[in-house]
Amino acid sequence: MKILVVGSGAREHALCAKIAESPLADVVFCAPGNPGIDEVPKCSRVEAHTNKGIRDFARYSNIHLVVIGPERPLAEGLADWLREEKIPVCGPNKCAAEIEWSKLFAKRFMDAHGIPTAPWLAATRTWTAQRASQAFAGGPMMHTSGVPIVIKVDGLAQGKGVFIAHTTFELHDALNEIFVAKRFGTAGRVVIVEEKLRGLEVTATCITDGKRVIMLPDSMDYKQAEDGDRGRNTGGMGSHSPSFVLTTEEHEWIRVNIMQKSVDGLRAEGREFRGVLTAGLMVSNERKIDVLEFNARFNDPECQVIMARIDEDIVPFLYGAAIGKFPQGISALKTKQCVVANVVLVSSPYPQEPTIGDEITGVHMAERCTEVSVWHGNTARRTDGKLVTAGGRVLNVCAVGDSLQKAVKKAYQGAALIDWEHKASRSDIGCRVLKIASNKDFSP
Repeated sequence: MKILVVGSGAREHALCAKIAESPLADVVFCAPGNPGIDEVPKCSRVEAHTNKGIRDFARYSNIHLVVIGPERPLAEGLADWLREEKIPVCGPNKCAAEIEWSKLFAKRFMDAHGIPTAPWLAATRTWTAQRASQAFAGGPMMHTSGVPIVIKVDGLAQGKGVFIAHTTFELHDALNEIFVAKRFGTAGRVVIVEEKLRGLEVTATCITDGKRVIMLPDSMDYKQAEDGDRGRNTGGMGSHSPSFVLTTEEHEWIRVNIMQKSVDGLRAEGREFRGVLTAGLMVSNERKIDVLEFNARFNDPECQVIMARIDEDIVPFLYGAAIGKFPQGISALKTKQCVVANVVLVSSPYPQEPTIGDEITGVHMAERCTEVSVWHGNTARRTDGKLVTAGGRVLNVCAVGDSLQKAVKKAYQGAALIDWEHKASRSDIGCRVLKIASNKDFSP
């Protein structure tokens, strides 16, 4: 098979490497890809940066399967374009992907189909911080002041459109940034004002052919920029799998009551979803599980740790989702009994405008470490062949271990060998579960 992966980040680098392991994959293209993909056997980059360019390449190159990584091509209808050309594509069409690109649609959908989520209201620029803070005042889980509260931009915001306001001053700043400064453009015309849930955040991921749901390993990501889950939200500063939060029974409950119910609900609305569905979940101390958000594709940086734990050929599952029919007899993916930790190296002052063009050293040294992989996010090659930074999240360092402590230690050891002038990272990936029960052995 000739397989095309759409995207340019660390998620796509890891996907290409996993797909290239398949005996079904003769060649793997990535559009537009990144320099790290050049080093993956059977993989090469394609200079296609638009939906039209990707569609034309897939058509004229007789591509057998397209796997879409990022959210924007899905929101812009790339899957629809490809299906019009009879090209199998693992990714939902535009109307099904609305479950990600419109937070307003997602909340209404969850309420309509009985999928648990936080109480919410839709707000426009006429709202003031005082009005927003009073929206849930006196509620069963809220302080009388109405804060803390969560503000979510309705449209696509590259993982940066969520604000957690602990004071009315922070709430005012968030609304000002969205409605007055218009940081998110048209994506910020409407926001979701949501009660802040308490507990541990985990990520559940499944792949679906529009009817059946097959669960993938669970994971946990770390979105805040600074140690201790402080600072602004980012696209993700690290991850690990398993999450060490969900029990086997809870994982099955999520499959039936969240993932399968969502796929069935979308199909009932004429929005057949074929591809990867991801749910960000909050698990309370009382073991109540609520959906924070849906994504219509693999999350980044969770995809990287999930790929490392899958213990079989992923291509039949991706292809089955694309054509709307999983192979007979397949009900689950085999998973390695290991732990994978991922540390994201960024270019400061990310998530603000990052410094680019710094020369990167030490990548190959890190890759020579046992059970360590380095996935390229935002890198580029200068004309002299030197690797340089080209965006905020530059590299991901993933490591495999037989416990969370060991996997995290290996990832940081690999990360320490890589350097550039404005390199930064969180130093506490894994902290949530390690802090809760430091006396436990976090092995699968």
